[in-house]
Amino acid sequence: MVKDLQAVPGVILGVLLGVVLLLPPPAPAARNTADATLTIRLISTAGHITYRDRAPQGPSKGDVISGPSVLRNAVKQFGRPKGAVVGHDYEVITLATATTGTLSAKVYLPGGTLRVRGRWTSKTNADTVQVVGGTGRYANARGTSYVRDLSGKRSLNVYHLRIP
Repeated sequence: MVKDLQAVPGVILGVLLGVVLLLPPPAPAARNTADATLTIRLISTAGHITYRDRAPQGPSKGDVISGPSVLRNAVKQFGRPKGAVVGHDYEVITLATATTGTLSAKVYLPGGTLRVRGRWTSKTNADTVQVVGGTGRYANARGTSYVRDLSGKRSLNVYHLRIP
C-alpha cells in the first residue's frame, strides 16, 4: 500500500504534463490594426541640378535629371517653427519622353527617411507620387506626396502618410 501511494505523484505529474502539451498555445497579443496617419508640409528649395543628356540631344528618353533640395517647414512641425530647415531630399527623374518620366526620391527628415516613387510630368505644376516606404519613425510608411511648384526653385511638398 505504501509503495502505491509513492507512485501516485509521478502519475499525476505525467497526466498534468500530457494535458498541458495538448492545450493550444496562448494567442499572441492583439495587434493594433489602426495605422497612424501623418501629414507633413514642407517648402523644398532645389540645389544644384544635374542634367545628363543622352542622344539624341535635348530632352528625350533615357535622360536623367537629379539633384538635392533643402526642406523647410511650411508650418510649425517637428517641434520647430515655420521656415526652419528640417531636412533634405535627393531626386532622380529618368525621362521616358521629352515631358514624362519616372521619379524616385529619398527624403531625410527628423526621425527617419521616406522613399518616394512615381510618374513625373513637366506639363503641370503639380504632381502626386507614391510614398513607398521609409525608415525610423517612418518605417513601412505608405501614402502620397503632392508637389506643387512655387516661385523660382521652390515647391510645396505635402506628404500624406499611413504608418503601421
